[in-house]
Amino acid sequence: MTAVREMPFDARQRRLALGFTAILHVLVLGCIFLLHVQAPRPAPERPPLEVVMITPPAPLPEPVRPPEPPRIAVPPPVARPAPPVPATLPPRPAPATPPPAEVAPAPAVAPAPVPQALAPALDATPRPAAPSVSAAAPAAPAARPAALVPPSFDADYLHNPTPRYPPAAARLRETGRVLLAVSVSAAGLPERVEIAASSGSPRLDQAALETVKRWRFVPARQGDKPVAASVTVPLVFRLDE
Repeated sequence: MTAVREMPFDARQRRLALGFTAILHVLVLGCIFLLHVQAPRPAPERPPLEVVMITPPAPLPEPVRPPEPPRIAVPPPVARPAPPVPATLPPRPAPATPPPAEVAPAPAVAPAPVPQALAPALDATPRPAAPSVSAAAPAAPAARPAALVPPSFDADYLHNPTPRYPPAAARLRETGRVLLAVSVSAAGLPERVEIAASSGSPRLDQAALETVKRWRFVPARQGDKPVAASVTVPLVFRLDE
């Protein structure tokens, strides 16, 4: 008979501990495998956001009025003085009749003096020259100022960004339309931006203000000269379903 060799007590405990450790490792690897195999849940989809920029209609050109016909200034009539009455000369005294000669038997009858015609006195008062009526030259019509072309902000080369939709406003489903009054300098920069009409949401109004303050504009023109002017910028915040 073969003698059975008994194992020491420490060796059996070591083998039991190794077997328990191996079983524990297998269980842990199985749990990890099951967790990785399970399909992940899909993340909830967020609604798309959209900001629409409305372009204002172009101003209508001013109607051209026909020029008024020139007016001819006629001078008022000059009153002519009345002709003076010619002065009459006093009559000349008749010559003295000589006494008749004493030797003559009959007195000599002297012939009656012949009256002389009096010539009218010449008017020595100078008369004014007749005024010459001449047509006055028509005054040149005053030049009308050139029409003012307002500033614009929708040119492609300006690259103006659209406002960012605030996350809090999107979460609360806030929408609306903001009107901004912008004072544009002759260099095309926004000097002052104010809210002309609120959207009803302070978050949307503030987002529109901060964005338009960084915009560039095409300055207004009067003829060929750039000038400072104001323009209204409309911005619409809406959520697509």
